[in-house]
Amino acid sequence: MVTDEQKQRLEELRTRRAARQQGNQQSQQSSGFQRYVQKEKEISQQVMVEKEVMEEEKEKEISQQFMVEKEVMEEEKGDNSQPERKFWDRVTSGFGKKPEQGVVRQPKQRYGSKESASDEHSSPSGSGLVWNSALILFVLGVIQYILRFVGSAMPLLLSWGLFLVAGYAFAEKSGKKGIERISVFVPMLAFLVWYYYFGGNYDPRFLLIFGSVVAAVLALPVLFSRGQALPFEAAGFIPVMFLFLDVGLLPFLIDKLQLPVTPLLQNLIFFTPWWALLGLYLLPPNPTHVKFLDGVLGFVKVIGVLYIIFVLVVPAIPQVGYNDTLRIPGVDEFEAAQRQLREQLPQGEQPAISNVVCTLTQGVRVAECIKERQAKSLAQSYCENKEELTPDTPEFKTCFDEHYVQLVDPSRAIAGTEDPTIKQPTKVSFVFDPFLVPRETSADIGQLQYTATLEYKNPRKQEITADLECRFIRRTAKSDVAGTVMMPTTITFSQTEGFASVTCIPAEPLEGVYDLEVTATLRNVETRSRLTRFFISGGTPQQNAILTKRVTDIEGGSLQKYRISQAPAEFVRLNFGLGNTVGNPIVDVNVPIYVGL
Repeated sequence: MVTDEQKQRLEELRTRRAARQQGNQQSQQSSGFQRYVQKEKEISQQVMVEKEVMEEEKEKEISQQFMVEKEVMEEEKGDNSQPERKFWDRVTSGFGKKPEQGVVRQPKQRYGSKESASDEHSSPSGSGLVWNSALILFVLGVIQYILRFVGSAMPLLLSWGLFLVAGYAFAEKSGKKGIERISVFVPMLAFLVWYYYFGGNYDPRFLLIFGSVVAAVLALPVLFSRGQALPFEAAGFIPVMFLFLDVGLLPFLIDKLQLPVTPLLQNLIFFTPWWALLGLYLLPPNPTHVKFLDGVLGFVKVIGVLYIIFVLVVPAIPQVGYNDTLRIPGVDEFEAAQRQLREQLPQGEQPAISNVVCTLTQGVRVAECIKERQAKSLAQSYCENKEELTPDTPEFKTCFDEHYVQLVDPSRAIAGTEDPTIKQPTKVSFVFDPFLVPRETSADIGQLQYTATLEYKNPRKQEITADLECRFIRRTAKSDVAGTVMMPTTITFSQTEGFASVTCIPAEPLEGVYDLEVTATLRNVETRSRLTRFFISGGTPQQNAILTKRVTDIEGGSLQKYRISQAPAEFVRLNFGLGNTVGNPIVDVNVPIYVGL
């Protein structure tokens, strides 16, 4: 039986146990809260640290973006270098200097493709290379100019090197990679092939073939790049022009065109720092950031461009570019015999244009070419404007022939034209067989014979005699070479048609490029000419006017073709005129009549 004391003891034990359980429970609750508080504190600290890091990175990114935007704005203003850098620091910027650490260049975002962004990113380094290339070109160009005065062989070697440096500078200036960059060198290679491999051959047939091949090659980069390579190919012609000015222009004028170049033009071409001028041209805008120096460089650039234009034009200026032997006839010489006709003629082609065109195309025939072009333009203008005739008509051709002859040679003021009614005129011509006249021969195979064929048509069966001669005219050789015609040197023919072989042997070995000239002097040649005239005799001026109008109404436009005599389309023609004036087809018999031959 449980006593009261035991019950009390049991109750105390229960109370202590409950208190101990409650204490343990409270202790456990207190420890979890502390851990929770500690964890929250750690999380809060971590958030603060991450927030500070993010703010620092954001500030750094904003600062970098501001610097990039500032540099891009400076580049768009035309400044290719950093404004705070020294002048000589910019000069040496492209030679092995490492990029600054910690700074990442980012391209300015633009509307368009990714390609535009990559181009913007690559332009700063390209501008430094262009700067260095331009500086090298200028310095070496000055050195080459100085070496010319000491008679050294270095200028020619420097020209080759500077030619390549100039091409590299233009390729870097493009700021492109790939096919656009390579296309700069295509015109340069084409020029080297033409000038050094083909000897600067300017024969029209050769230029047509060679130009077609070059045009096809130039078209390939343009097609593959969708037209983007075209401006870079055009830039490739600039080093070509300067190389030609530096080493090729004088030989071309003297040896190819055979112009008697004056000492003035020789000095202008020979003693000019061409490559230094090109180096100045390639310098970027405001290269020194010194206002005075940049102004001086800009002025020198303008003077250099004007100087180049002057040197290119001066060969076409008579008495300045070449000697008086090839000058255009003086005003008094050309005007005296035809002043009256010139007063009626409107202005034709500008003489300066005729001068330049003939200088570039005709070589030794500059004076004759100028005279012919002027006469053609004046005669054409007269017939179109004064006579109001339509081109490509028989009347226009008759008018043109008459006035052209009078302008070209005043002594031939009595003009004539071809007779269209004679279908079989007498003709004599030379034909060259490629197998009998080889275009290329070797000097070590001995003396060669060159054979041409004389073909003739003699419908009136005249007995014609031909005296034969030949010679070899220099093209790239030092002098002409005489030729000897193998027997017979004289031939006679009376058949209606036929041919004869003419063999020419050079008097000395041929070294270089020559033109073979075979000449036949014809004797005992007969030709016939005819002239149509309308004779009137009215007695009074009023009656003559009525008769003249009647003839004009009847003949109409055909009256124009009767102004001058007509003869077969042969190598010789007898021109004559008859009338009150030699060119008027209506003749008043009561007025003095003139005859001209």
